[in-house]
Amino acid sequence: MLNRPNLLNRVPLVLAMLVGLGWAAMPAAGQCPPAPTALSVLTSGCANTLTWSHPGSVLQFHVFRGSTANFAQATQIAAPSGGARTYADTPPGGIVWRYWVRGMGAPIFPACPTGEGVLAGPVLATATGLAAPNNLIVTSTLCGYVSIAWDAVPGATSYHIIFDTPAGPIAKDTIGNRTDEFWSGSSISPPTRARVWAINTCGEGAPATLSLAIDSESYAITALSASSPQSCQILVQWTPDARHTGRYEIDRSGNTQGAGATFDVGPGATSYIDTTAMPGIQYTYRVTARSTCNFGFSNLTASAMAAAGPTVENVPPARVARGGTATLTVPNAPTGSGFTYSWRRSVNPDGTGGTAIANGGRFAGTSTPTLTITNIHLEDNDLYAVTVASSCPTRVVVTAVTVPVRCAADYDGSGAIGVQDIFSFLTDYFAGCP
Repeated sequence: MLNRPNLLNRVPLVLAMLVGLGWAAMPAAGQCPPAPTALSVLTSGCANTLTWSHPGSVLQFHVFRGSTANFAQATQIAAPSGGARTYADTPPGGIVWRYWVRGMGAPIFPACPTGEGVLAGPVLATATGLAAPNNLIVTSTLCGYVSIAWDAVPGATSYHIIFDTPAGPIAKDTIGNRTDEFWSGSSISPPTRARVWAINTCGEGAPATLSLAIDSESYAITALSASSPQSCQILVQWTPDARHTGRYEIDRSGNTQGAGATFDVGPGATSYIDTTAMPGIQYTYRVTARSTCNFGFSNLTASAMAAAGPTVENVPPARVARGGTATLTVPNAPTGSGFTYSWRRSVNPDGTGGTAIANGGRFAGTSTPTLTITNIHLEDNDLYAVTVASSCPTRVVVTAVTVPVRCAADYDGSGAIGVQDIFSFLTDYFAGCP
């Protein structure tokens, strides 16, 4: 059986323990913690020191800071203990900051389910912390190198610099009165941005940011081949590195005097056709990827011998009605100087023989990739060929012009004879002559 007098004698001790734990001053049942009172802020150098009072005891306090009067845009910056009555903040300088404080208690259902107390504030203060560096600029840039500089920040003892690259940040620091820094190297990810902070005993100030555009390194091709698709031509093909953004330089050497040559192609190219190659000579090609400031790297070569004799190509005929215009064109005609075109008619199916065509009358473009024949006649129904040549004949393209002869019974010219031809004739018949 319990000893009631002994239990009652212990009640003062239990209450004293609760007071020591702060429970005796907790909000009354069904209430949230009241607002802190006497909230104030004192600015000293780079620190804003907040002080407040509170009529009771809470689990902790939440301190908020914002640059506008809208509390919804403020950020919680600290959560000091329930026994704290002060907090020192070192924010970026030169900004009018606003502070709010509230106590946090245990959740009370249903009146205070979050435990959030009533908000106190705002109070305003402007710390003299470090400002962002002014006039952050690029002073020099080359392939794989950039240097930056900025104005000194009053009160700064050093600076923290970060070069941001796609592969991640590269951190650097300068000490003392130095206000410049550089980045260099053969990184596969040149920096795209620089950030600079001033530092002193208060910590870092606000950052200054600068976008960078650094000439990238050159990246070698990963595969190379050479072949001769037709006479007097060698096709050089390569697989580029996706990171390369510059041009390509093709160096040619051979087993005879005068075989050497250099060709250039622009960014994004994956092939080059050498139209100056001569049959019977073994050529070797090296492709160098060059950056915008001419750095280059190559590690592969490929060899081929130009095929001899022209290749013959057959293209579909042009079907043109009498009185129309026929246009015959060389597919994928090579461009640039050094190529000649010679059109002939009445040729053999293999492109040999025939009669040369001269410009004049109904014929135009006889020495170009496109031959035009106007006012087509029945006698133009023929087989045509063009020889494409540079230093030697490279291609012979064979095509035909077909002029359909309409049957008199096919009155509407549809290619089929039927009732519609009768109706077309009757329509014209009853319309009479002009």
